[in-house]
Amino acid sequence: MAGIDLNDDMLVVAREKDLNARLEIGDMRDFDLDENFDLAYCLSSSIQYALSENDFEKVIRRALAHAPKFIFDVAFCKERWQEGYTNITANRNEDYQVAELFTSHSRDSFSYWNPLYLIKNERTGEIDMHVDTQRIRIWGIGEIESLLRKKSIPYRINHGFEINRNENDIPVFICRT
Repeated sequence: MAGIDLNDDMLVVAREKDLNARLEIGDMRDFDLDENFDLAYCLSSSIQYALSENDFEKVIRRALAHAPKFIFDVAFCKERWQEGYTNITANRNEDYQVAELFTSHSRDSFSYWNPLYLIKNERTGEIDMHVDTQRIRIWGIGEIESLLRKKSIPYRINHGFEINRNENDIPVFICRT
């Protein structure tokens, strides 16, 4: 098992989970792990950081160069987009409590948001605040299908990750070599 991320902080979090995986800094558009796998998967709509058709295709080609099957989801696709949606989540472990707050905003098929994080150190009681800046492409399902057909990449779409799926669930694309 192996994983890549452009953000070293995310790799630190993954390493703390002791996944028994090779973890490297890498760009999903041009990575080469010099190894083949049974499956490649792009987690949590991360493929939406591919902002252009060219970059989107590069991600798919690089993943399929490493595995015969590539799975990705697009939770924030045009069909599911909710402008002005506000979300608050909170998680904790023995060391930290983290709360995240964001509101969705879009312009010209892109989402721009600045999630606010409050991080409480459980040992000291200190609270730190961090504001992040994110931008993703809000792809439409039809746009993705058109790109895959144009590039002759075989695929199918599931809706959701559960056995009992419905059309309102997150679109999950399964591409094959």
